[in-house]
Amino acid sequence: MPRIEGYAIISRNGMIANADGSFPAALRIDADQRFFRAAVRRADATAHGRNSGLEELSRKRVVLTRRIASLDKHAASAESILWNPAGAAFADACKRLQLGPEDTIAVLGGTDVFGLFLDIGYDTFFLSCTEVDLPEGRPVFPGAGRPQEVLSRHGLALHARQSLDTEGQVVLETWRRA
Repeated sequence: MPRIEGYAIISRNGMIANADGSFPAALRIDADQRFFRAAVRRADATAHGRNSGLEELSRKRVVLTRRIASLDKHAASAESILWNPAGAAFADACKRLQLGPEDTIAVLGGTDVFGLFLDIGYDTFFLSCTEVDLPEGRPVFPGAGRPQEVLSRHGLALHARQSLDTEGQVVLETWRRA
């Protein structure tokens, strides 16, 4: 099984998207975008829902979907697959992409995807926290609770906190398996 790393930028109240699922312009902060894109480039693969992918940044991708029974080829990329977690185990998806314990998979979201990988088990979760107000939106994780509380309940502990920019717009929290 590869190392699993999550990446999300959140509003003050833990939202990652507008209510319609679109990414809010207010959360597109240059310092976080640089950090995020560099991290995803280093990853061996990404996992995401259909709205969260960055095709140009990843050679191998696992696109989560409910539209297939288990696993299938991705029409847009020979090195990417479609995966329905209800029909196949994550280990099967990793095997299909030839991902092993020396590899890293970056989980990019959305809400249901982030929630699913809580149960599979993140090794590290990078949570970029902003002071942006997003009163109506989609939370980083399904259900109730602040993202930090959810991560803690799932066996991760805050390892480090650092500002990504000189203006203090984004504080990066690094959560690791305790």
